[in-house]
Amino acid sequence: GQTRRELAELLAAEGDLAGARRALDEAVALYPGQPHHLLAAARIRLAGTPTAADRSEALALLRRSLEASATIRQQSVKLTEQERAEAERLA
Repeated sequence: GQTRRELAELLAAEGDLAGARRALDEAVALYPGQPHHLLAAARIRLAGTPTAADRSEALALLRRSLEASATIRQQSVKLTEQERAEAERLA
């Protein structure tokens, strides 16, 4: 999952938002409760010119990210305060 998320960052930096989205969707499919993957998937849906469907999907992913971060026990997997604030602002 982490490798897919890193690939998505590289693809997004190259301007390949569709490829980045596919890589993040794969990361979320592999680890559906990982808050960082969910947040990254939400961010990519809001990149470029998001459609209403993109915004709706992003909101759902942001909510899942916040819920997962609140219930997970490992501190290293939780969203940072900055990431949590960003997710709450976007949600």
